[in-house]
Amino acid sequence: MVTSVYVAASDAASVKSVVALGLMELLTGRLGGAGVFRPVVRAGERDPVVELLRGRYPVPGTYEDSVGVTYDDVHADPENALTTIVERYHALARRCPAVIVVGTDFTDVGAPTEFTFNARVAVNLASPILLVVNGLGRSGHQVASAAELARTELTAAHATVLGVIANRVAADEVPVARQELSGLGVPAYALPEMPRLMAPTVDELMRACDGELLLGEETQLGREASGVLIAAMTLPNVLDHLTEGAAVITPGDRVAILLGLLAAHRSGAFPALSAVFLSGGFAPTRQIGRLAEGLAPRLPVILTHQDTYATAGALAATRGRITANATAKIADALGVFERNVNARTLMDRLEVTRSTAVTPVMFEYELVERARSARRRIVLPEGTEERILRAADILLRRDVADLTLLGDPETVKAQAAELGLDLSGADVVDPADEELRERFADKAVQRSAGAVAVGPVLQGLRRPVNDLSRGATVQDIVNTVAITAAQAQAQRPADDGGNA
Repeated sequence: MVTSVYVAASDAASVKSVVALGLMELLTGRLGGAGVFRPVVRAGERDPVVELLRGRYPVPGTYEDSVGVTYDDVHADPENALTTIVERYHALARRCPAVIVVGTDFTDVGAPTEFTFNARVAVNLASPILLVVNGLGRSGHQVASAAELARTELTAAHATVLGVIANRVAADEVPVARQELSGLGVPAYALPEMPRLMAPTVDELMRACDGELLLGEETQLGREASGVLIAAMTLPNVLDHLTEGAAVITPGDRVAILLGLLAAHRSGAFPALSAVFLSGGFAPTRQIGRLAEGLAPRLPVILTHQDTYATAGALAATRGRITANATAKIADALGVFERNVNARTLMDRLEVTRSTAVTPVMFEYELVERARSARRRIVLPEGTEERILRAADILLRRDVADLTLLGDPETVKAQAAELGLDLSGADVVDPADEELRERFADKAVQRSAGAVAVGPVLQGLRRPVNDLSRGATVQDIVNTVAITAAQAQAQRPADDGGNA
């Protein structure tokens, strides 16, 4: 029988996609691949969870193979809809070593019976349920009570409960929630709330107000916006209200405000912005556009024909999603899952047998797991280079290793802020520091005698040193850091203090 697990939430705000990502990473890492199935989706649009998982992992079949019926089908004839769901699920399962079934979103069938409907589908698919409970705004005791009520309802519907995950729990309530959840009789975990996962990207904000990118780099549209600010005041007052990662709205004909915002962003003396939105359909003149490009060539400047009030309303109402191209959010989601969920316990309960074949995805998963368990400090040179910074951001979000970046601290800080990266967990060391340069040179002479370069790996040094080609991608850098940590753990000198 195919291994399957049904991810069911007790309400709409549980954010099942975090759990679905974590499970898919686990199953893909152990089996080389897994299917994804959504029993019910909205008609006329692509399901975001299916698109996310299919975009990141080698999921068998087509998009259509991964979905069952629409909400309209369920409303029209629930029994026939259930029959179709079961048939389409088994058609997919025959081609997969495992299947993750992601339940409904509580966005269409608003009645209390929706949770029961998910239980019924899971029973008919013979899939154990991994219950996801919303912890937002709840105390640890309330989280455990909600989980117990949901588990009781599932048991009454004859569903098998694999485990419970309380998501979005306030950080100070996580210990209480874990303690109280431990009495449920099944593996239960509490994941802390991560505001960055819910923050919309600049691209999502741009779509919400029907905007178009006037200036800046498209690559910057994927960064999160921490909030929305309306610049309806004089420039000095606007500058006093800027916050890190804010998306600022200003009427397009307020040229002084636009140029002031760009100059503040470029200066490094003020918080870095995620984007500037020009409302009212007023585009800068050619001369102002050239000046703006010179001030902050990467920062997205977006034009919308909506007025300021409508733009602010659209942006404030936009809820962020985890999409296949949201690399930072995926790293955050996987990181919070991997830090707080006992993967071995879940896999044992699913009775997953590890594949003997090794795919590239499995290899990357094993690297990250070995690096995380080794817990080494890795030094990354060229700390001001964009690929290094993006790789460091991913490594820190997934808690893979302790990092030291070599570069001017102020430059690294400014580069990271402009790219929307969080490198606060890394140490930054300036290699131009005279005292450090002498120490580095002395140590290099002591330790590199007899070193032999074999491909990109330098053999003969006391600690592993790996080199990357100029064409290396961000993922190449992430993988090489994981390899280096694993090599350092294998060597494990008695006096190395945990550094690679």
